[in-house]
Amino acid sequence: APSVIASLNSENDFLAALRQYPFSLPLLEKARGFFNQRNKPKTAYQAILNALRFRRDSPELQKMYILQCLQLRLTEFAEDALRDLFSLVPPTDYQAFLKIYQSQRALIEKERESFQ
Repeated sequence: APSVIASLNSENDFLAALRQYPFSLPLLEKARGFFNQRNKPKTAYQAILNALRFRRDSPELQKMYILQCLQLRLTEFAEDALRDLFSLVPPTDYQAFLKIYQSQRALIEKERESFQ
């Protein structure tokens, strides 16, 4: 998959690559960035969710899913997944990710306040 990732340019390229390598973490991460930048976060969410169905025990996939949930403002799903992550990683890894999570969460709260 690494050589494939370098050659991805269009949305179709990404979708085809995701069908071929649905569990590739580097590909999923790159696709997440690609689709989020193009205002299609649901496409990235779906790809991550598909991979997570088969790889529930992958901490990296779980983290990606949590961040994508936040991107889509699915804060309750993110909270649930955070509990799953807690059981998958050592406490130090969890604490490190929790900092990232909380800073993202704070941005969402700030946005919500500015809309009210």
